[in-house]
Amino acid sequence: MSLRKLDLNLLIVFDAIYVEGNLTRAASHIGMSQPAMSNALNRLRHVLKDDLFMRDGRGLRPTPVASELAPVIRQALGLLEIGIEAAPGLKAGRLQSFSIAGLDYYEVVILPKLMTAIGERAPDITIKAVTGNSIEMAKPLRFGDIDLMIDYVPLPSDEFRCEVLFSETRVVLMNPDFIPGRSEMTLDEFAAAGHVIRAGREGDERLDDIDNMLGKAHRRRDVQVSINNWLAMPAVIAGTKLIGVVPLRIAEVFAPSFGLVTSPLPVEVRPIPIYMIWHESREEHQAHRWLRAQLKRACRAL
Repeated sequence: MSLRKLDLNLLIVFDAIYVEGNLTRAASHIGMSQPAMSNALNRLRHVLKDDLFMRDGRGLRPTPVASELAPVIRQALGLLEIGIEAAPGLKAGRLQSFSIAGLDYYEVVILPKLMTAIGERAPDITIKAVTGNSIEMAKPLRFGDIDLMIDYVPLPSDEFRCEVLFSETRVVLMNPDFIPGRSEMTLDEFAAAGHVIRAGREGDERLDDIDNMLGKAHRRRDVQVSINNWLAMPAVIAGTKLIGVVPLRIAEVFAPSFGLVTSPLPVEVRPIPIYMIWHESREEHQAHRWLRAQLKRACRAL
């Protein structure tokens, strides 16, 4: 088929429908009305001589032909974006600003170091921090709405690139009078204490390992408070007999300010790798490669 017969805008329509799996959401994402989106899909079906997407409940399911075309079209759109942004004479906004998604850990531990690294080399660059985990950010990464993701859960799809920045260990955070005169608590003390926990993703084996190890020792945590972010942990623990398990680098930031101390975990658990994640379409983008280099440089300073 000659490309002269194909309106290249239809490729954007195809990509949006494939990612969203829903005509209404796809139309909203690229700023089209639903009737216009339906019309564009019908035109694309006619040109490619395939239904492309079939109704599946309230959504749309790609046909085998659409599934084969999807990575090719995404790569083509990504190359176009890169070419336009790199064109001489164009002051592309994407070269001046980046969006990086992550949870509160990233904003507290990594972002300050990253801004120092960027400030030494390109002080005019701006960073927009977006809250979300890797699963929630898969679509924005694919569409280019998010440049980079930092999380401890990698994305398994081949279209995403994942690289370990460093590994994080966990410690017990507590008031100094919890084990006066000692720097390490016992397993019995750990199990008997009231715990503050940060609610994680259900069934996440990376964070469930503490409870699994306690279970093997026929013990369990007495959870008295469940919170949604690490920033609240020190404030909740301060002035109480509660303890919490936190990433070491979070403890290093907040423990002195709240008069708290740390102890090694009394159970053996694996370090947690922290990943940077990006979409394959940004792999060779010069500005994106620069951003990744600055992020790795910042994390070496940790």
